[in-house]
Formats: sequence, structure tokens, C-alpha cells
Amino acid sequence: MSTAKEKLQEIQKLDKAIQYKLEIADDLRQGKLPCIAMDKIGSSGTFISNPTMNTALKIAKLSEQVDRDINKLCDLKCEVEKALRKHLNASEYEICYLRYFKYKSWDEIAKWTNYSIRAVYKIHTDALNKLDPIIKTVQ
Repeated sequence: MSTAKEKLQEIQKLDKAIQYKLEIADDLRQGKLPCIAMDKIGSSGTFISNPTMNTALKIAKLSEQVDRDINKLCDLKCEVEKALRKHLNASEYEICYLRYFKYKSWDEIAKWTNYSIRAVYKIHTDALNKLDPIIKTVQ
């Protein structure tokens, strides 16, 4: 079972993984990264290097992974945001949304909300405590 904070951090990690894979695919398309897989051909079992084919296959595989990850991320974000909206007050929602969906620092959140850092931490902790029993139902 995940805590609310772990579930919210899972969203961030998945989003960062998607961005990383997209950057790799872009670098492969631009020829910035070598793709050194070897293809086996013929009954003799000889291997040849086919960089163009290997790059295209690598890009296709990354694209499939990104599509799966994006679907998972969208589903997870929708479920978690629904829980946030339903169970948190406006201040708690705003702080959690800024922190976990917009990746804002504590200082940025304090400035944005006009709360002290200490108040932001307290509101955040209260929000997580409210969410812990609920977030366990989110897949």
C-alpha cells in the first residue's frame, strides 16, 4: 500500500521518465546517439550492423513505451486529482497541486499562495494525512 506522498511522487517519477524517453527518441532521430545493436541475418548466423534499422526500431520501441506510460500517467493523474478535489480544502488542494503536478519548490509555493514556508509545510502535512486512507484505493 502506498502513502499519499508516495502516490503523488509516483506521478512525478512517471512524468520525468516519459520526458527522458522522449528526449532519447529525439536524440536518436537527430543522430545524436549511436544505436549499436546488431542484427542477425541469414542461416549462417552472421551479424551485421544496420544503424538506420536499429535506430528506427529503437525509436518505435521508445514510442510504444511512451504511449503506455502516458496512458498510465493520465489515468493516475485523473484519479489522484479527483481525490484531491473531493477530500481537500482549497488551500490544501492548491499546495498539493503546485507541488506534485506543477513541480514547484516550497519557496515558490509560499510566494504563490502568500503563506509562510512553515504554513505551507503544515497545510501540506494536513493534506497528506487526509489523503493517506483515501489514496490507497487509487490504482
